[in-house]
Amino acid sequence: MLKLSALTIENFGPFKGQQTIEFDKEDGVSLVYGENMRGKTSLINAVRYALFGKVISRGAREIALHQIGNWESAQDGVFASRLF
Repeated sequence: MLKLSALTIENFGPFKGQQTIEFDKEDGVSLVYGENMRGKTSLINAVRYALFGKVISRGAREIALHQIGNWESAQDGVFASRLF
């Protein structure tokens, strides 16, 4: 069974710089919650990209990885999004 222990992203969607989310090592369900426009869908897209190589926007339309880079990083001249 595939189980995520952690996800590290860099300049992905609203997340500037390198950010890591660690999942509980115990069996069960992990919930990600928060206010609107805080990056929950971007986290799902990061997992989707890591597993399937696709990023899906609202409406199930596939979008290119370079289109979801962090805009603040792009202003600083950093245009790459990465997953670890």
